[in-house]
Amino acid sequence: MSIVSEELVHDAFDYLNHEGDKAAKAKGALVRTDFYRRRTRARLILEAPHGSHGMREAWAEAHPDYAEICDKLAECEQEVERHRNARSRAETIIEMFRTESATRRTLGRVA
Repeated sequence: MSIVSEELVHDAFDYLNHEGDKAAKAKGALVRTDFYRRRTRARLILEAPHGSHGMREAWAEAHPDYAEICDKLAECEQEVERHRNARSRAETIIEMFRTESATRRTLGRVA
């Protein structure tokens, strides 16, 4: 009896072969969104009413535009993590299959 089914291994290889572009696009979106978040914060600090630098920073970070881009950044990070976890899961399944196959071969030679 096998712990890892051939279908599960096939799905793992399929993910690794076909989802890499989506993972790369998610990472690119994360980098671009983080850059846009920093630009938005800087712009808002410059647009803030007069006050100390700390007051202008607080005003910028409390601004709805900044909150919106922070939410988008969180979504991007979630997507990158989803792909990272799926890739790790696929690699683990393949490694389990390889280990199980090697063990079966070894037991076959011993018996």
